Amino acid sequence: MKIFRRLFLLPIILFLTITSFTAQSQNITGRWQGLFRESEEYLQVNIKQNGKELCGFTYDYLTNNRDSYCIAHCVGYYDKGVVTLRGTGFISSSGNHLLMTFSFIDVKLVNGTLTMRGRVSLRRNNYGDDLTDIKNEIITLRRVSTKPQNVPGTTKPCFTGRASDQISNQPETRPEEPKPAPPKPQPQKLEPTKPQPKKPEPKKPEPKPVKPPAVVKEPEPKAIETVIVPLPDRIQQRSQVEFKRLKVNVKDIELKLYDNGEVDGDIVSVFYNGKLLVDKQTLSTTALKINLRLDENVKVHTITLFAENLGSIPPNTALIVVTAGKKRYELRSSADLSKNAVLVFEYEP
Repeated sequence: MKIFRRLFLLPIILFLTITSFTAQSQNITGRWQGLFRESEEYLQVNIKQNGKELCGFTYDYLTNNRDSYCIAHCVGYYDKGVVTLRGTGFISSSGNHLLMTFSFIDVKLVNGTLTMRGRVSLRRNNYGDDLTDIKNEIITLRRVSTKPQNVPGTTKPCFTGRASDQISNQPETRPEEPKPAPPKPQPQKLEPTKPQPKKPEPKKPEPKPVKPPAVVKEPEPKAIETVIVPLPDRIQQRSQVEFKRLKVNVKDIELKLYDNGEVDGDIVSVFYNGKLLVDKQTLSTTALKINLRLDENVKVHTITLFAENLGSIPPNTALIVVTAGKKRYELRSSADLSKNAVLVFEYEP
């Protein structure tokens, strides 16, 4: 009986041991990306893991102004399922940027993709190297590649020595020492001036009577009709799958298209109500920007994403950032050689 009990418990013990070892030995080396601040800022983190030590660099920019960016060194540790990173110095910056710290506690596989969720904090230098957290944001990062990019200006991702030694040699900018104020000028004595005789003011001409403007009758507004535009044959040969319907109250819409996930050579064509807007463009981490003015004679407006190929990782997927007035939306589409991804706008001024 004792032998049977030992043989029964042995597979369970081996399973728990292997599971525990796998969770502790997960390597997080790679390129990670995500959006935060209500999708207004893009963040990329390149991590190289050496045992428990981490190093690499971060790259972030505003999604509506990529000229506002920051690239900074970072170091940290990955221990007991917790990822801790901190910015150590700027590599390049457009100005008015702060170093960041990260704390991720939820590293797991989601639909086959390794993700981690935690907090990002912006930090301020208090002139005595006393770094103080001033804001916390929740962010989810997805690993889009197992190969991190090299630190800009080098041929290595990092770890030329220990991770704790990888601190930028560039000193942080400090305020200039206050200069002594110049002496105040002594007031000069002014001699009294003789008053000049006043000249008589010229008489103003009497205003001419203004005729009231003629009354112009405004034309009666035309009733808006729904116009159905026939789709090209190659679009009609595939099924139309609506992935999102948005109500907007502005005519001018901005669309930004990115490759959703790892850049794998996805090529798309984009149609608006059957009219070709973009012809066979490759999606990447650089936005494919479309400025669209909606037709006022149409109530329902369709944006059709036509997959020209499936890339190296099927299906053809895209991240679409929509700006309509003060509203922003982050959408994801999926298309293949048998179906088109359709985004619908309902315009109500």
